[in-house]
Order: sequence, then structure tokens, then C-alpha cells
Amino acid sequence: MDPALAMASSLRGSDADRCGFFIKRRRRFCALRAMGDRRLCPLHSKEQLECSRARSLVAQTQKGCASTTDVALETKVGSAKGDNGRLKNRVSAPKRMTNPHSFPCPPPLPNWRCVYSHPMRSLFIDIGSARGRYLLGLHRDQMDCRSSDGPFNYLGLEIRPCLVREASLECEKDISNAKIRGRGDPTCSLFFLQCNANVTMKSLFASFEGVCGPVQRISVLFPDPWMKRKHYNRRVLSATMLRDFAAGLAPGSGEMYALVCRAVCLLLLNGRYCVVL
Repeated sequence: MDPALAMASSLRGSDADRCGFFIKRRRRFCALRAMGDRRLCPLHSKEQLECSRARSLVAQTQKGCASTTDVALETKVGSAKGDNGRLKNRVSAPKRMTNPHSFPCPPPLPNWRCVYSHPMRSLFIDIGSARGRYLLGLHRDQMDCRSSDGPFNYLGLEIRPCLVREASLECEKDISNAKIRGRGDPTCSLFFLQCNANVTMKSLFASFEGVCGPVQRISVLFPDPWMKRKHYNRRVLSATMLRDFAAGLAPGSGEMYALVCRAVCLLLLNGRYCVVL
């Protein structure tokens, strides 16, 4: 034990000769007896405070000079701990769903002839693309000439702006890397749009007429469930939305992919779809 701390703990002062150092963490003055003319106890004297500051500075410097592996390991382990160092019940927070009613108006749509290098290709629309990993994988296969299907123009619709920005940056990196390699087809055939699909599909299909190719495929993969009854009107798939899809898809050859249990019931009730399980 520190000798100054041992001596200070044995000296409890009264209100008249108490130490004048204010402890911010405890929101009170020090309860130890002041020594000398400085009105400070041995624990809070000038020399002791300078030593404690020097120790904290050395600790921060050592922590900053740690290796990248140690920092990554500390971040990985510390993410499961709270402010007091104890383990939390869960490591990561669940995904926060976005209320589609907070985006009631459709956004301004771009000029598709400026977006796509070959605008008359068939369109593949993914609703709820999130970070765009599904479409980015398809786009990479198409650029490397590994796709078994014909060339598509891919369009990802996502309601969260931060995810749209992240996916767009990843798409730009892929195109620049393909141009550097000089292999495959580095043309731009992927675009991400931030919008609410529930209010944008009609105007989106109208903007394709005469400018883009037919909408060949639409995919809805793992949308936000909205399990409560009062939130059913926030779901992506509804009877109205399926009617809009049927009107916008290429007649006779359009396809829709859905990975959600509720989609099967809605598709069976809608006579415009042929369900393949």
C-alpha cells in the first residue's frame, strides 16, 4: 500500500481542517485532514497529483502503441462487455427496423440512360437490398462473365440511407477494380436507390417505359417481419404491392423470388402468379 495513502487514511479531519480538494466523481470534498499551509491532504498534494497524472499518461501511451492484433482482440472481447467490464447478455444489438411511414413520398428518380451503360437490358430489382451483398455478387459474376443468365441491369431498393451509401461505394470499388484488371465487362449495370418501395413502385415502373428494358425479375429476400398486428401495414408484401409487381413485370416471362412465408399465401390468392415451390 502507498505510504502516503496509508498515512492519509489514518488522518480523518473535522470540517475546519478538512482537505480542500474537490472529488468530481463523488461530488464532494476530500474527508481527510489537510497538512501544512496548502489546505491539502498528503494524498492530494501537488507531488502526488503530478505522479498520478504521469502514471495515467504512460498508461495511455502504452495502450496507443499496442499492436493491431491486440487492439482488434480487445475490441472483439470488449464488445461483449458493458461499462463496468461485466459481460452482457448479448454480444450485438438486434437490427433496428425502419418505419416505412417515415418516408411517405417517392424520391426523385434518376435518368436511367445516365445510370446504366446499356439501359435496354432486362432489369433485376431487389427490394430491401440492405448492404447489397446479393446484387453485388451477381454483378461481379456478370462482370467476370461467369453468369449463367443473360446480362441484366440490377437495381437495389433500400429504405435506410446509410446502407445505400455503403452499397454504392462497394459497387464503385468493384467497377474500378474491373477496369484496372482489364478483364470481363466493367460497364456500370448496378444501381442502389434509397426509397420506400410501398409508395415508389408505380412511379418506378412508369419511369422505365421507353427508357429501360423489361423488368424480368423481382426479388424480396427476408424483409422486415413486423410481427405485431398494429404494424401489419408496414410490411413490404401486400396484395396491393403484388398487383403492382404483376403490372410492372414483363408479361409472360417475368419472375418474382420471395423468401418469406407470408408471400406464398398472398401469391396463391392472387390469380396473376404461378407459384413454384
